[in-house]
Amino acid sequence: MADSVNVFPPSLRVTDADGNPVAGAKLKFYEAGTSTPLTVYSDDALTAALGTVVYCDSAGYPVTAEGGSTKTLIYAGTTDYKLTITDADDVTIAEHDDNPGALDTSGFTVTSAAPSMPVVTRATSSWSVASDAPGTLYRCNVAGSSQTVSFPSAVTAGDGYLFGLQYDGLASSNTVTYQAVAGQTIADGADAGSAAGTLTEHGQTKWFVSDGAGWRVAFAKQGRLDRGLMIVIADRLTAPPTSPTAGARYIINGTPSGTWAALGFAENDIVEANGQGGWIQYNPEADSGWIAFVQDEDVNYQYQSSGWVSLSNITAPATSYVPTAIFRYQQTSGTAGGTATQGSWQTYPIATFLNSGASNVISGAALASNKISGLPVGRYKVDGGAVFYSTDRSQLRLYNVTTSTEVFVGAVGNPQTDGSNYFGSAFVDLCGEFEVTDAAHEYRIEYQVSRPKSSDGLGKSGSWGTEVYGTFVFSDAARVQGPQGAQGAQGSTGRDAGHWRYTFSTADTSETDPGSGAFKLDNGTVASVTELYISATDADSGDADAFWATVDDSTSTIKGQLVFRKASTPGTFLILDVDAAVTDNTGWWTVPVAYNSGALPSNADSMLLTFVPTGDAGVVTAGIVFDLDGGASNIEADAKARVQVPFACTIQEATLVADATGSIVVDVWKDTYANYPPTVANTITAAAKPTLSSAQKYQDATLTGWTTSIAAGDFLVANVDSASGINHAILTLKVQRS
Repeated sequence: MADSVNVFPPSLRVTDADGNPVAGAKLKFYEAGTSTPLTVYSDDALTAALGTVVYCDSAGYPVTAEGGSTKTLIYAGTTDYKLTITDADDVTIAEHDDNPGALDTSGFTVTSAAPSMPVVTRATSSWSVASDAPGTLYRCNVAGSSQTVSFPSAVTAGDGYLFGLQYDGLASSNTVTYQAVAGQTIADGADAGSAAGTLTEHGQTKWFVSDGAGWRVAFAKQGRLDRGLMIVIADRLTAPPTSPTAGARYIINGTPSGTWAALGFAENDIVEANGQGGWIQYNPEADSGWIAFVQDEDVNYQYQSSGWVSLSNITAPATSYVPTAIFRYQQTSGTAGGTATQGSWQTYPIATFLNSGASNVISGAALASNKISGLPVGRYKVDGGAVFYSTDRSQLRLYNVTTSTEVFVGAVGNPQTDGSNYFGSAFVDLCGEFEVTDAAHEYRIEYQVSRPKSSDGLGKSGSWGTEVYGTFVFSDAARVQGPQGAQGAQGSTGRDAGHWRYTFSTADTSETDPGSGAFKLDNGTVASVTELYISATDADSGDADAFWATVDDSTSTIKGQLVFRKASTPGTFLILDVDAAVTDNTGWWTVPVAYNSGALPSNADSMLLTFVPTGDAGVVTAGIVFDLDGGASNIEADAKARVQVPFACTIQEATLVADATGSIVVDVWKDTYANYPPTVANTITAAAKPTLSSAQKYQDATLTGWTTSIAAGDFLVANVDSASGINHAILTLKVQRS
């Protein structure tokens, strides 16, 4: 693209000593220090020439041609220039010489540099790391002897000096010992600082960096296989294959021969082809528990005691299942859930028995007229819930129709997003266990809401397929037991699916670490709680850091709901609304909350936590309108309309309409209340001003060059630069609220 510079500021006019526009003024351009005319242009690409003289209209504004009305910007190239300003009769008003042209970038070149990492091999028993070769990786060849490596002074090397050491020695028992100078230490992981360290295994690598006073291990790579890995093995052999694939691994399953014997390998070793004709040896430790899958046999082996044991004797258990009955409320695509009725408990419309006739269905279970019947005597678990839209406080319960009694209730949901504008959705759960004492009893799901909502209170459609608004899974709590299997190794403790388990603490209400697996509140009165302090590790040692980092992701005022249920009695619960950004205190979190419903747990209660997120706030658009009215006359230049914007927003589109076909150019200025009033220096439209040119309407959604961001309280001024044939015009700015 051409190098150019704007030589006449936008919106600047030629005026006389009294500030009045000079009609027909001329702008004459010459090469600097000469009378040689210089061509200028109306575009920054220097393709639309204006000539060497630019004329102004009756308002003193540059136009594209003498006597014309099309306003223009003025650009010059890289040549320094002189500007002479005269009136229409060529009387000089001002002259400016030696004005710099655009920066000439034609001679610029782009260069790049790539970092280097020299690799140097050391094979002597004692040597020193250089202090003037940063980035070097030293390969320590220990085939002949062990090595002692002396570090340079971290002070001399300087802060940020980096080098690496790598152990190079197949089947070698020699070691690499590295050491700092007297008075300096080497920090390595949990080791806060030692004077020395070692490398002992082929391929083991460490990178060291100076902090100006000592050394730190910046990166470390082990040279062996770690416990607990599933290792892929090509085959079990006693002699090396003729042409092994690089990286292929083998288990030596007898007395080794050939190259393997020459290298001193032993039975049960894992050996890996290095792709260069050599081999890398891995020695499993006794009872390491390594598990290897041998591809040639399709069998898993585990290293137990001092040898590999086949795991091929493990057989699959016989098929077993948990009897369930799944009931659902659903509609065809695009059909809303229906009206939610306020007041007393209402029947929730479940009409689909999803797994009726399946092999795992509860025998005898039936569904008719929204009532569940035929459940055999026994204990049952219910997991499920339903979506409510714009209904404020909402709750579900299981009701025994036969005995006219409530079985249990679910948590209270709150489908709202902002103040009194109830337009959010919430999933309201129904979870619990109950006893069926008579197979003739009938049950139904019921709901209650505090705000009615017609048409879609029981769910807003998505139009992407079958609309599912509620699902309830009844399962037989008496699990079917499969055949006894072999006892496996002890695994780490997991957590309940879908839940985090925490222990409630009433030790204090201060903003401090509640302790691993615990949580506490900032107030002993549950309705006055404003903050939750909770460990990043749950009571089952699960890492919940990533979970807590997301609970404030929603752009809605209420980010979501934290539902705590007592593990032993799920009907005992506490629901808190997350209402602001959370704080990571490293190891525990501060979560701003507001009380929603439920009761304060007792000290040491084991609580199961679930989180119901709120959707993002909806997009709100508005229009800012400027009424430009000249009455019965043509709108005059410099006519203005002013508006203060009470909310933060972003301009998305500008629309200009007039009462008749004509021409008008409108500029928009913006500034703060403190700097009121805005002036032309505060223009936000750049060169894309709303313009009618022998037209009656105009719309621009591109807004090239515009400053589109508006802060709450900013003032906007619509200023008429020029108008012809128009008595009344309206400029509308479409904005999106932040």
